[in-house]
Amino acid sequence: MPTFRSSQTIDKQSTPTEWLLVQRRLDIFDEMCNEFIDEALRIPTELIPGSALVQAFEADEEAGLTLAMCAHDHFLSALDQALGASRCLKDPTLIHAPYSSARTVLETCSMLLWLLEPGENTGTEGRFARLMELYSRDVWNERKWELQVGNKLGRNEDKIKESFEKKARGAIAIADLLDIPLKRKDKEQRPIFAMLPDATPRVSRYIKDADLDYRLYSRVIHWETPAAAQTWMMRPNLANPCESEYNPEMAFRLITNLATWIARATHEFYAYCGHDLDELDQHLRVYFTHLRIHKSRWTWATESKVS
Repeated sequence: MPTFRSSQTIDKQSTPTEWLLVQRRLDIFDEMCNEFIDEALRIPTELIPGSALVQAFEADEEAGLTLAMCAHDHFLSALDQALGASRCLKDPTLIHAPYSSARTVLETCSMLLWLLEPGENTGTEGRFARLMELYSRDVWNERKWELQVGNKLGRNEDKIKESFEKKARGAIAIADLLDIPLKRKDKEQRPIFAMLPDATPRVSRYIKDADLDYRLYSRVIHWETPAAAQTWMMRPNLANPCESEYNPEMAFRLITNLATWIARATHEFYAYCGHDLDELDQHLRVYFTHLRIHKSRWTWATESKVS
């Protein structure tokens, strides 16, 4: 079972009184994330019979390994960004920076769900198709970047295109081997293996109403003044510039969101790997209780059907 270790930093006199409870909850949240990081580093080495992970290996060992690594990287990235948001909240608190990391957490978690869920093409074949789609997008985004840089540096455009066309043909060959259908008009268009929803509808599907927070955090990142004025964590006290005002309720809201998003991602990743979901459920209940998160937000197992 998880343990909760008090941090020596929360009792420093420099920490504002109204921020002590925020930091105590951040300590709990950090411990939750670090536990899952430790588990994630161990899980991929365990091939549990009957798990979706093993089914992917049995279908194609190389593609199954690549899929496992891709999911693993997404999961660890979400945890890394969550810890980054937590660090931004700790004293000395940053006013708006936590929202950048928090939005990345939500994007990454929703991408992990999209990658691992059975979807319309149930099971391993659908996941392989979505894996190929991510690869295709990465290759084409890199191609666009190389062409933009190449034009400024005088590089040969045809050579750049040919180099990336080889990667595209390699992806198509793998798709043919795995019987994955694809669409492609010509060499100037990337091959399409699956439909990836845009970020806003994707996060809405990940957690109900998460798109509202995603839109808000995006407005903060793009520095829309009304959104920034609504979401500040701390600010100078205009009546006394030597002092600062703190907004702990906004911090509690962000911590709740982060915990909710990470819990769902952990459940999806564990389910795919065949990890004990009952044990995970017990751990999450302990963490969410200590974080004082209302049971209406205990949604980590919502619509989770891994096949």
